[in-house]
Amino acid sequence: MYAAMMPGSASSMISNRDISEANRLASDLSGLNFEPQDAAALYVLFTSSLFSFFFLFFQMFIIFSFVQLVVKNIILAGG
Repeated sequence: MYAAMMPGSASSMISNRDISEANRLASDLSGLNFEPQDAAALYVLFTSSLFSFFFLFFQMFIIFSFVQLVVKNIILAGG
């Protein structure tokens, strides 16, 4: 039960490839010369994408919680 709290016991969700791709994206973006309106458009695009990601994550969490509750009730009811 407490194994996940031990240092090094949880597997990483981000691979070295993900990190290198993120670094490459950051360097590509920092090399561009944005006009103020371009930077604002990029900010809006990024924040709306981030909101969509967290909204999807929240929906998945709700569905998982519901399925877990249903399975628990089936087990407690005896099958």
